[in-house]
Order: sequence, then structure tokens, then C-alpha cells
Amino acid sequence: MYNEKIEDVINSVKADASSTISQKIDVLVGICESQIERGSSDFSVTMIGKLFKKQGGVAAQAIRNKTGAKYKAVISAFEKYHGMQLAALNNAPNSNLPDWVVKITDSNARWLVKDLIEENARLTRTLQAHKIRDKEHAQLVDMRPKFNAPTLVTKALDDFEVKLLSEFFSEDNLEQLGLAPDERGCLVDSSEGKRAITPPGFIDIINKLCGYDSQGNSLALKTSVKRNKNG
Repeated sequence: MYNEKIEDVINSVKADASSTISQKIDVLVGICESQIERGSSDFSVTMIGKLFKKQGGVAAQAIRNKTGAKYKAVISAFEKYHGMQLAALNNAPNSNLPDWVVKITDSNARWLVKDLIEENARLTRTLQAHKIRDKEHAQLVDMRPKFNAPTLVTKALDDFEVKLLSEFFSEDNLEQLGLAPDERGCLVDSSEGKRAITPPGFIDIINKLCGYDSQGNSLALKTSVKRNKNG
């Protein structure tokens, strides 16, 4: 019926009390529990002393004296941990709590329901705060369709293909075709005033395709019978 803090006070005052006083403390505790059950917040020495006297205890004046310190400590504990809280709850505006909560006569049940309502409100506020935060920091996802550029697939030339390429671009064959490399790495048509028929650097590409180290603008394939160094 009462919380652990009150129980600690009771155990403390009974620790060095005589058996007679200890029994009277038990009676006093029972009276205070009855106040809680009735939903009363009156744990004054006057009220409790009056009830205590009727059940074989001491009167209010004796409780206030030095010899009644143990009784007063117990009453003060109930006043602190039940009386004041219950009074605050009873005096609170009804608008703070639903009507059905205010009408609960059992103080412990009323406090439990009040705590549950407050905890629910706290969780609701926390959830709402998380929703606002997540909305503010949400990552934007681009849902537009993506168009990927086609991937170029390259394949290495086999030995036969390299041989054909080497023979075609050999100087002997090019000479028969009326073609020759110039200083820019182009193939030029020697029969028409050295008109370039390929872009600059073309010769270097042919050298690489045929497996030769870069020769600058000079054709590495000197003759049609020259073989690729990897072949």
C-alpha cells in the first residue's frame, strides 16, 4: 500500500524500539494505510493522533513531544509521500485529467492511471519530434529513369588478325597502294600531292594494334614479311 521510502522510515524507527512501541507503530501504520484507502490526504498529527488514540495509541500532544518522535517520523513519511501528492492531485484543475480519472476513489489507482496518461503523452510528443526530425533530414532520392550510355566492348586481336593487319600496313604494301606515312603520323596519298587520308596519330595506333612499341610517327611495319614480335 505504501512505497519503499515509507517502509525504510518504518524499519528505521523500529530498529531500536521496544516491543511495546514497535506494536504501536504497527497500529499507526495501519491507520495511515486506512487514510490512503479512503483517498484522504489528511496525515496531520491532529487527525492521525485522534485516530491513533482510539486504537490504543497516544494522543496528538504526546506525538509532538520528544517521546513521540518515532510516531511523528512515521506520520511525516506518509504525509510526504502520500498526503502532499494526493492533495496536489485533488486540487489540480479537472481540465488536466479526464473526468473518469478524477472520480477514481482509490488514491493509488488514481496515481497509477495519472502516471500512465502522462507517460503516454510523453511518448506521443517524442514520436512527433522524431517524425519532424526525420522529415527535415530525409534524403532525397532521384526517382527519374536513368539512361546509361552504351558500353563499348573491345576484344583483343588474335594472331591471324594481327598478321593480316601487319601485312596490309607494311611499307611494301602501302608503297604498292601509293600510300606513305608523313611526319604527323598520317597516311598520305603520294600520287595526289600527299593528301592525308587518315587523321594524325593513325600510324601510332597501327603500331600498337600490331604489338609494337610506339614509334612516334614512323611505321614499325617496314615490310610485308615482318612478323609481330608477339607472334
